[in-house]
Amino acid sequence: MHQGKGLSVGFLANQIWSVAGNENRSDFNSFYTQIFLSHSYKSGASLGVNAEITQNWEGNTTNISINPSIGAVTKFGNQVVQFNIQPLIPIVGPHESRPDWGLRAVLSFVFPGS
Repeated sequence: MHQGKGLSVGFLANQIWSVAGNENRSDFNSFYTQIFLSHSYKSGASLGVNAEITQNWEGNTTNISINPSIGAVTKFGNQVVQFNIQPLIPIVGPHESRPDWGLRAVLSFVFPGS
C-alpha cells in the first residue's frame, strides 16, 4: 500500500488451500486479490474504486467485480466515524454463481490516538 497527498493505492492478496481433513470432502484451492485506489479530500469525503478477483483453482472459475465507492469521515456526537457505500458490479464469472449486482455499506468507529 502507498499513501500520499490524499491518495491511497495498493492491493491485498491471499491463497487458501486444503492440506488435511475428511477424504470425502472436495479439495479447496482458492486465490483472492483486491486492488484499490482511493482519494480522500480535506473535507473528510473520499472517492475510490477497487477490483476484487477470486480464482477457484479446483473448479477452474474466475469471478471479477469492479466496485466504485463514496465515503466520509464525520462525527456522531463526540464519536468519530467513517462510512462508505459501494455498489458491487460483477463483470466476469460463471452465469450460475455470478450475482446481478451487490451493495456494500461500511460503518467504522474511529478512535484516534492521543
